[in-house]
Amino acid sequence: MLGASACDNQAGPQLDANRPAKNEDGVVSKSAEPAAKETPEKKVEAAKTPADKLAERVIAASGDPESLSRLEFSFVPRRDGEEVSRRHHNWQPKAGEVTITAGEKDYRLTHLRDYDLTKLSAEPDQHAEAWEAIAPDLTPEEAAKAWGWFINDSYWLLVPSKLMDEGVNRQLDDQGRLVLTFGEVGLTPGDRYVLTVDPETHRVTRWEFKLQGGNEGDFAWSDYQQVGPLTLSGVRSAKDSEMAITFDNLRAQP
Repeated sequence: MLGASACDNQAGPQLDANRPAKNEDGVVSKSAEPAAKETPEKKVEAAKTPADKLAERVIAASGDPESLSRLEFSFVPRRDGEEVSRRHHNWQPKAGEVTITAGEKDYRLTHLRDYDLTKLSAEPDQHAEAWEAIAPDLTPEEAAKAWGWFINDSYWLLVPSKLMDEGVNRQLDDQGRLVLTFGEVGLTPGDRYVLTVDPETHRVTRWEFKLQGGNEGDFAWSDYQQVGPLTLSGVRSAKDSEMAITFDNLRAQP
């Protein structure tokens, strides 16, 4: 073993640890150049899958409804062009409130940011005190039913903005379509959706689904329109029937 003095007196060139090594022509060696520091942002970007990147492009093309003060829409199923039913939603994302109008009755839900309404909906009567705070004018069963309507109807309209939500699993199939499955989130985590995305506009043009309850569907998306800062499809047309889901009275307030 060499002592410190022996090391200090070694013959030959000494390398400065802070100075890049050069070849005999005085050119800095590529291998000796300091590696670029990887930032947290770069690490996150590198970890994204192709499905994640496609989902983010779809979200950017659609817009963020959570940033709005108010979004209104009517969910209207039609068969052979005739209206089957209608539910109107007046949602205030920033305030955490929504009023659903079905028939002649209004169902107002508040404190959407303070409670897990999906969990409360599983056994409404067991959470009567919470529902009293959320919807004092409704029974727990009525409030839970209204929450189910809002979750269903808003998902039909706004799924492009929800692709990166917590609990959503994303992958691409062999046709490049975006496949969504779910962890233990939402009212029906066993649902499965397949979205076809236009490669230029990044708008959803079709979705196919198989729901937890067994129902299946295949709907083309059309009638895209600008609703405040959002770009939304107003019509979903079933592939093998005269059934369509339409959205009327679309209004947004930033």
